[in-house]
Amino acid sequence: MGCHGGRLPEAWSYLKSTGAVSDKCFPYAAGSGQAPACPQKCADSESWATSKQKASSAYAIRGVTNIQKEIMTNGPVQVAFKVYKSFMSYKSGVYKKHFWELIPEGGHAVKLVGWGTEGGADFWLVA
Repeated sequence: MGCHGGRLPEAWSYLKSTGAVSDKCFPYAAGSGQAPACPQKCADSESWATSKQKASSAYAIRGVTNIQKEIMTNGPVQVAFKVYKSFMSYKSGVYKKHFWELIPEGGHAVKLVGWGTEGGADFWLVA
C-alpha cells in the first residue's frame, strides 16, 4: 500500500519482487507528522530505476535476545508497534504510553537500531 500504510510481510514481499530506492534517492521526510507524496524521481541525481534494489530474502525474528543478536550481526531490523494518542506529542527520551490508554490509534513501522536501559527500564532505540 506504499505511502498509505500496510502490513510488513506484504512490504517485504514487495521489496523482494519489485525493490525499493535508496535513502539518498528518497530521504525520510515525515518528521513533521505528514507523509510526503510518493515520488518517481530521486532527490539526488541518481535515476529511479538505477537506485532500486531488491531484497534477496526476508525472514521474521522473534524474541528480544534474537532481535538483539540480529542487530549485532546484520544491522537494523524493521518492526511495527501500536501507537497510542500520547505518542502524537512525543518529543524525546524514552516513550511510555499512559496507563489509561487502552485502545491504540493505529500502528507504525520503524527501523530498530539498538537498545538500552534507562532508569531501570529497558527500551528499544528506533529511527
